[in-house]
Order: sequence, then structure tokens, then C-alpha cells
Amino acid sequence: MKKTFYFLFLICQLTYSQDTPKTNELIKQALVYEQNGDVQNAIITHKKTLQINPKSFQSANSIAGLYGQLGDSENEISWAEQAIKINPKYYLAYINLGNGYALKSNFAKAKEYYKMADKLEPSNPLAPYSIGVAEESNGNIKSAISYYEQSVSRDNTFENGYFNLAAAYANIKDFKNSDKNIKKVLQLNPNASDAQEMQKHITKELLK
Repeated sequence: MKKTFYFLFLICQLTYSQDTPKTNELIKQALVYEQNGDVQNAIITHKKTLQINPKSFQSANSIAGLYGQLGDSENEISWAEQAIKINPKYYLAYINLGNGYALKSNFAKAKEYYKMADKLEPSNPLAPYSIGVAEESNGNIKSAISYYEQSVSRDNTFENGYFNLAAAYANIKDFKNSDKNIKKVLQLNPNASDAQEMQKHITKELLK
């Protein structure tokens, strides 16, 4: 739960209506590689899926997210664009496309794509969250806070939104609001070590 962009490559909750037993098996293999942190083999396996089913926009988007995880902005952009070409209404591909531009520090372009994603799924927390990260990366902390607030208002179990709110409020020395949000993270995930560390810092500041 760091202040970072979501690289959207996990696909286990998606339905592959056009998949064959062979592609289903490849998808399962890719998921195992992803879960084990073996990014290169996950990419190779998703590419094999696309050779069998060129219309698998989910695999194309998974490849985009995996390249994003490697910090390869050009390939993230290219593969996200391929996913969108196959399915122009696929929300997650626009998030990855925005992430690719954010990796290049082109935050204006990144926000364009996050807003496109938001139009497709206006109740999903990822678009405002991602805009918030872009704003924070660009030094606009108060604007970032407003977007993080929007993300958790859409999903009150969205840990990353609360975590980033806690960090952003701490950055502007508003430790009361920072404490409120880090407590929310720990309510949702008591074993979150990064949140536990942040809470120690916040508590120390509140006691001054």
C-alpha cells in the first residue's frame, strides 16, 4: 500500500468467454507467475495466450501492467493501447495507459486517460485514486487529497486510498486527519506493516 500507481495485471476475477481449455490453462500459469513475482514468464505466457486468442484484451492489458511493474513505460503504453483497440470500453486498460504516461512524468496525459476510465466506470475508486497519485507526484498535495477522498467515498474498503490520505495529510502536518485515515487502514488490515509504521510516526507527532 505505497503511494504508487496500480499496475493492473492480475486477471483472476475476469471472465474469458472466448477462451479454450488451452488458453485457460495458460492464463492459470500466468497468474501463478504473477503471484510468485516472476514477471518475465508471466509476460511470455500472456503472449502465448494472445497467439491463440488475439482478441484477449485482458491478456494484452495484463502484459501492459506487468511492463509497468518493470518500469517500462513504452511497452506499458503500447500494450494498453492494444487492449483498448480490441475493446475500447475496457476500463482497466485506460488506467494502465495513464500509468504508462505517469511513468514518463507526463501527468497531464496520464490524467486524460484516467478521466476516460472514470467515464466508463464512475463508481470505481481507481480513477480518482490514480489522479490523486499523479497530482501528488506533481506536488499538488491538496488536490491529491481531494481525489483520494473521492476514491474512499466510492469504496469504503479501499485501503490504498486511506493509506495515501494518511500520508498526504501527514505531509501537510494535518496529523489529526492523518491519524483518522491510518486507523481506517488498520481496521481493514490489522497486519499492514507499512500502516503500522506510519501510525507510530503520526502518534509521535500528535504527542508533541
